[in-house]
Amino acid sequence: MSWIDNLLPGRRMKLDLAEEIDSHLEERVAELTESGVPLEEARNRARREFGNPTILAEQGRAVWTWTWL
Repeated sequence: MSWIDNLLPGRRMKLDLAEEIDSHLEERVAELTESGVPLEEARNRARREFGNPTILAEQGRAVWTWTWL
């Protein structure tokens, strides 16, 4: 992490959120493949179950902001 990232905590929070979403998807894909689902089908199913990552990230960022401003 660079010194600029330390000055911009919002940027770090966005990256952390993206990593969190990715880890949840990867975890679900692993669960599905362990239960015998082919990899590509597991990826597709995990994405459908999880929902739209972009919308979820926007909802997460909305919690961090002062919407009343």
